[in-house]
Amino acid sequence: MNSGFRPIGDHGGWSPRYNADGFVNTSGKYPHRVYTQLFRDGIVEAVQADVVSTYRDLRIIAGKRVEKELLEGIPSYANALKALDVSPPVFVLISFFGVGNVSIACGSGTETSLPPPLNSNVLTLPICVFEDYGNDAFYRVRVKPALDALWNAGGRHEWPG
Repeated sequence: MNSGFRPIGDHGGWSPRYNADGFVNTSGKYPHRVYTQLFRDGIVEAVQADVVSTYRDLRIIAGKRVEKELLEGIPSYANALKALDVSPPVFVLISFFGVGNVSIACGSGTETSLPPPLNSNVLTLPICVFEDYGNDAFYRVRVKPALDALWNAGGRHEWPG
């Protein structure tokens, strides 16, 4: 169970333990900023508080990094829920908080021209539903609407994945 619910982005190992809410895996480096909480009712909360970075005095979210972390984390969490006999459907909700005046960089590196920054302080992507469990390719298809919306916020037509 420990590795299935590792903190998203895996920032230098993790510290698993039971708590009043169920089971938590905290980042070894940033325990209050990066963690995964498995609640007793089967809800998984994966938090990463460091997705906004600064580049040339601009606040950005590296879309490719977020994509990578989601495409690693979501299948891991789904497989861990399956191993615990949690019955589907599984709903995935992805939100970014504190992102007002932040641009989404969707290129392979740091881009020289970024889209206009977000107007809202909260970016909520479309809900993804897994009616069953599957392999990594299955999850990629199911999270496409959310990643399309992230790429749209970055000024792109759709997620290239």
